[in-house]
Amino acid sequence: MVLPKDLALVNQQSERDSVCFTCTHQVVVYYDFDKASFFPFSKDFLWTEFKEKFPEVGFIFYFSGQDREKLVRELEVLNFPYPGFHDPEFLFYQLNQLDTIQTTYNVMHCFHLKDGIFIKRAQIGMGEYFLEELEGILQPQEKEGN
Repeated sequence: MVLPKDLALVNQQSERDSVCFTCTHQVVVYYDFDKASFFPFSKDFLWTEFKEKFPEVGFIFYFSGQDREKLVRELEVLNFPYPGFHDPEFLFYQLNQLDTIQTTYNVMHCFHLKDGIFIKRAQIGMGEYFLEELEGILQPQEKEGN
């Protein structure tokens, strides 16, 4: 996957709160906020728990939509714990040809990557299932290290 790095970063609370492009495992989320609400980034989706439980996982968010101020405001109101990239030109979507992927909801695409290579689609919409999915993907790495 192509992960653009030169987009404006939003929702960065501190210098330590950065995007990990070098993490072995990454979860990459693309979201078109012009076409849907910010509900998937609310506490109902367990983002804070994921950040605390999996600090070694790089969560990378690309938010496509025109109104940067709206994006900043909504993420702040939701206390969303991750920084994300504002991608008003849909660069991530175009570079990764997301229009060729069959999906029910074209406003959101989520992927697991290992060493920058696609593993499988991520099921972030199902909090507890995603937790199990993430643990299952990371578990083989832990066994290899022992």
